[in-house]
Amino acid sequence: MPSSPEQQPQLTDIKESEEVKKAPGFELEKSKELDQFAAEANKIAEAIEEDKPVLLGQVLELREALEKMIESDPRIEAKRLFGESYMGPDEIEAYFTVQEENGRVEKLFEYTPEERKRINQMLREKLDDPQIKDLIARTPREELRERFQLFLFPDKFKDGTPVTMKSLNDKFSAEMEKRGRGSLMYKHPREKEWYYNDDRRENFFTTNSNLLSWKLLSRSTLKGSMGHDCFEETKFLREYLRQNNLAGEDELAECSDERLTELKQLNGQDWKEASRQLSELKINKNYRINPLEAIFMHAIKQSEIYGRAARTAWRSSYGGMLSVGEYGQGMAIGADYDNLDKEISNVGIVLSL
Repeated sequence: MPSSPEQQPQLTDIKESEEVKKAPGFELEKSKELDQFAAEANKIAEAIEEDKPVLLGQVLELREALEKMIESDPRIEAKRLFGESYMGPDEIEAYFTVQEENGRVEKLFEYTPEERKRINQMLREKLDDPQIKDLIARTPREELRERFQLFLFPDKFKDGTPVTMKSLNDKFSAEMEKRGRGSLMYKHPREKEWYYNDDRRENFFTTNSNLLSWKLLSRSTLKGSMGHDCFEETKFLREYLRQNNLAGEDELAECSDERLTELKQLNGQDWKEASRQLSELKINKNYRINPLEAIFMHAIKQSEIYGRAARTAWRSSYGGMLSVGEYGQGMAIGADYDNLDKEISNVGIVLSL
């Protein structure tokens, strides 16, 4: 007999949940529980197709089982919240591939079951962080996807090489060009970029790496953050974090108006020392995007800082705070020198939580 209208919403819920489970770049790990669920779902689907009776109780039990599976896997929650603005281990493995001369496709990243379990636990902790949880709860889903991105940042390639700006450029820039996606790093038409200069020994480019981590990033520079000097820009970040309940009281207190005034005065005597101390404020260290994160965003074409730059807390060997921005077909890197108190119209803050 035909299924009753009472049953239809339940089956629709199951269908939608199945679509979430089968979203591109995402798979649930195989388990007896999953196999049992699939078998039961198939029985119900076959019964409906053949106009056979289906007990509402069976449908409800199946729905409850599916909901428990969804609640236990943070990847589904993250995918539901952020959609295409989410990038986890499956998406990283699928995107970062290189086609070799023999036609073989080689993955640059690959995660073991043990690593995936750890990454999953880290994601659960990220989503359960009180400040992140509060931000998600008070932001409509459409707005959340427009303003933020949730990414896993890898610490090493499949071959064990640490992920640095240089190693990512060496391994993936040519592939980006093959795909018609531009280059990873900006290439000056006549000369080598300053951070390639071996004499400078720019560790931020050749050596600095990230810990394996999940980061919630703003898609672009925060509205109102551009056009300030370094000190006022840091004050803007402090107030943004305070108003959105995203920083600890100790972090906010360390970056008081008095402290920023002291650093501005120090800048007139020793700008390098002022730059060092400013970059080490927790507000700057913990909540500004770093250059490697920005390069990674550019690699997957999720950056929205074209024509503008994001100041970071990383510093060059000469002492200036680094800024990163999309220029032409690649990501360019600049550095402050003795201009910490200068207002720059197209430089602002990209948030990293």
